[in-house]
Amino acid sequence: MKTPLARLSHTRSSVCGGDIALAVMGWDTEEYAILVRELTAQRVKAFFGSRAPGPVSRFELPALRALTFVLHDAAGKGLALRIDPGCVALASALLLLEVESPIT
Repeated sequence: MKTPLARLSHTRSSVCGGDIALAVMGWDTEEYAILVRELTAQRVKAFFGSRAPGPVSRFELPALRALTFVLHDAAGKGLALRIDPGCVALASALLLLEVESPIT
C-alpha cells in the first residue's frame, strides 16, 4: 500500500555551500527499514526533478534511524534560497513522496 513519508518519518534540512542536505528520520526501526528499502538517491533525485540538477548522494545513519541525502550543486541553481534559506520547504515537500509500506 502507498503511504506518504510523513506517516513514517520526519525531516530536517541544511545548506552548505552549493549543496543541500535533507535528513529523513524514521519514527522507529520498522519505519527506518522501510526508508532504507524504498528511499533511494535516484528516487529523491527524480522527486525533485530539475530543481536538483546535480547528483544526489545517500548516507545511512542506522543508530539515528536516519537517511541523509545531499543534493549536490542544488543551492541557487533551481531552488529559491532567498525565499527559503534553510530549505525547510524542500524537506517538507519530500514528506509528500509516497512509498510502499504496510503501515498506513
